Amino acid sequence: HIMSGWSSAGSGLGSSAAASAASASAGGRIDGDLGAAGHGTDMSALFGGSTRRFECQLQGTVLAGDVPALRTYLAALLHPRERPVAYRESVFLLAAQAQVSKIGQVPLHVRTYMHARSRQRDSPYRLRYSAVPFGKDVSPTSVVHLIDVSVDRSIGEFLTHLGYSKAFDFYREGIMFTGRDFTVSVTQLKRLGEISPVALTPDTWIVDLTSVTTDDKRAATSEAMAQFARDLLPVVELKKIDQRQLAKEAEAIS
Repeated sequence: HIMSGWSSAGSGLGSSAAASAASASAGGRIDGDLGAAGHGTDMSALFGGSTRRFECQLQGTVLAGDVPALRTYLAALLHPRERPVAYRESVFLLAAQAQVSKIGQVPLHVRTYMHARSRQRDSPYRLRYSAVPFGKDVSPTSVVHLIDVSVDRSIGEFLTHLGYSKAFDFYREGIMFTGRDFTVSVTQLKRLGEISPVALTPDTWIVDLTSVTTDDKRAATSEAMAQFARDLLPVVELKKIDQRQLAKEAEAIS
């Protein structure tokens, strides 16, 4: 499974990121899925503002030999802009809850883009928070509350001062396609090696279809994504992401 590439690590971000967060552009109270606790997580102390955004997600895998065919389909259906993408992602959990099940925590993700064309803005560092919404999930896609803000390289030390510690890292590298309101990434999950990242399954590529939307548009966005996924069925089957299963596997590895 794709989660098997996540490696455990110590606290902080080492030389790649290490001391205070820059200003945030989105936030407010986010009702996260906190397992048995069942309470919302107030992130307003860390993120300013009150705009609530959602990310709709579908995921699948393709063999390396099918990637050219997938690119052809994407070019015909999406007329996308194509660019390389590579990033390291470090997952932080509250150190004070180290003895508590990690399934009951909402982690913070620090994403470090490796080159300029991967970045959304000028800074290579992004702080991401996502949580499964309350209520029964009837959408054809996975839907999470999302905060994704630009930060500076000292974010690791900042989170450490807030009581977080780094649980594990992973690395993703491949191609990103953007068109219409969708983003499609075709990447390999890699383990951080001593010299360079090493692909866990060299013959398999992960396909992520995502779209960031607002509460009033997420139903329409999910339906449009589901239709687009059906159009891709000859080359890849995209399915909803089981967030709880991912959390269980992360706990087992970290």
